[in-house]
Amino acid sequence: MCEVFRTEVLREIPFPDIPGERFVPENLVLFRIAHKYKLRIFKKVVYYRDYLEGGLTDKIIKIRMKSPIAATTYYAELNSCNIPYIHRMKAAINYYRFHLCLSNSSEDVKQIKWYWMWTKPLGWLMHVNDKRITK
Repeated sequence: MCEVFRTEVLREIPFPDIPGERFVPENLVLFRIAHKYKLRIFKKVVYYRDYLEGGLTDKIIKIRMKSPIAATTYYAELNSCNIPYIHRMKAAINYYRFHLCLSNSSEDVKQIKWYWMWTKPLGWLMHVNDKRITK
């Protein structure tokens, strides 16, 4: 899949600039665009790509751990979308997973609803595992 956007749309809804962070999930911006604009899908091959060893996909956990404000913002917004419950639950778990990477827990991050607090222990377990495998 390949996304192509009008320049004026990306100027209107830009990627957030978060001091001290180097990565913002592109889906954060794509979801924001999707709330305002319709997506047009074409069944046509545009290009073929291979995943690169050592690329973003390969290191995404470590990258998100180093950009916890962007990661928690993404998962908070995903959690608030009108999507199936299982996806909102996974977003809540990942929210807490990367919230634990914040250097200061009082940092200005988007919050999720209080009733998702039950997912915090699962997020903690994933965070502990992430720290173990990214050493």
